[in-house]
Amino acid sequence: MPGYTDESQIDLPDVEPPGMFDPPTLTEMQDLATVAEQRGISLEEVVTTIGWLRGFSQLVREIAGRYEAAFAGAAIEQD
Repeated sequence: MPGYTDESQIDLPDVEPPGMFDPPTLTEMQDLATVAEQRGISLEEVVTTIGWLRGFSQLVREIAGRYEAAFAGAAIEQD
């Protein structure tokens, strides 16, 4: 695929990325449906358990960028 090995540029669509608290996009829902099928669980369960990760990642990036000197990291812990 061009852009990965020959240093040519890749034409990317001019699409606004989803916002931090936007619902999953159609593509994300398709990915989540695939995960549900692979795990043999409902789409609702997958959305509940991992569907929120994009928003979490975006929030962590924003906090880390805004408070670079004070930010020590972020983790998802069981407790």
